[in-house]
Amino acid sequence: MGYSVATPIVSEAMKQELLTFFSKHYRKWTDVRYDGKYNNYLDGPTDDLDYDHGPCRIGFNYNASGGEREYGFAVCRWMALHVGKRRNFLELKGLGPVPFVVYDGHERFPVLVREAYPDVPKGASFADGYGVRSLSEIELELLGEGNSFVVELESDLGVIRKELERLTKDWRSYHASV
Repeated sequence: MGYSVATPIVSEAMKQELLTFFSKHYRKWTDVRYDGKYNNYLDGPTDDLDYDHGPCRIGFNYNASGGEREYGFAVCRWMALHVGKRRNFLELKGLGPVPFVVYDGHERFPVLVREAYPDVPKGASFADGYGVRSLSEIELELLGEGNSFVVELESDLGVIRKELERLTKDWRSYHASV
């Protein structure tokens, strides 16, 4: 498709549990927000990733942009916060292991919730407790790249947050019953 983004999961058993959960509760971007312009360029969640062959990972193959791309990344951050492996990052000295996502099988990005890490220096990327980044976080990432979709992304972020709130509620019910 183009790219892969994934979350390393803490165990093979948890990976299978999460894949089963997603088969019943995950909704594609076109189901979450369809306005006629999205063509479902986000494939997943899956453990069959085109550009990431690391062990015990779930993620997305994609060739999407805008809200659809951010949705896939947000779901990966959501997985990282709930069942993701943790690792140390040299640039985040003293924090200890933090959850992370992996881009195309090799670039690792920490998933930090601002409230949990109030003293982290500028330059780190933050998300809320559901894995959704703020518009200002996204604007910082895109600064100077000439991307024009930032304005429409603002309303997409609200939709993504509501969907991940629903997924969190469903996950807590599902996980408690397993």
